[in-house]
Amino acid sequence: MCLVCFKTNLPRSQRCPDNVVDAQWNFYVDNLLISMQFADEEIRLAEQLQHVTSLGGFRLTKWASNSKEVFDSIPESERNKGIKEIDIEPKPLPAERALRVRWDLEKDQMAVVIKCFEQGGSVIRKDLLHVISSVYDPLGFLAPFLIRAKVIFQEECRRKKGWDEAISDSSEVRW
Repeated sequence: MCLVCFKTNLPRSQRCPDNVVDAQWNFYVDNLLISMQFADEEIRLAEQLQHVTSLGGFRLTKWASNSKEVFDSIPESERNKGIKEIDIEPKPLPAERALRVRWDLEKDQMAVVIKCFEQGGSVIRKDLLHVISSVYDPLGFLAPFLIRAKVIFQEECRRKKGWDEAISDSSEVRW
């Protein structure tokens, strides 16, 4: 909905800078993930994005930033509910989520938590499928690892063993 509003109202906005136009390619579902080098550019972009979307009656909310200057420029009502006040000096910034990917505001790092099966027992083909299919990676950060896991799963399927039988020792070592 936000992206439709953005694309519809972009032409009505007076001479948008390139970074505002480019922002349309950084929307994922209903999240906008964008990074800029300087805080003053981020503040200006945030104001311009809010203006463009407001032309269609849409408000951008749940703002988060790892820059105190940028964060302070966002009205408190528009900030992410988990981050109302940022005091950068005494304590670390909280972690946020964007597209189910964890964003550590303090370190400016993305992280994905994958729940694997319990250690100790035999790994079965059903376990492999469960782990592979439970990973949500819309940005493709985990693609190199998921491909390896899918190849192992494919090899196990070719062995034509049952779903509840242990995978081969070589596959388990690679897993």
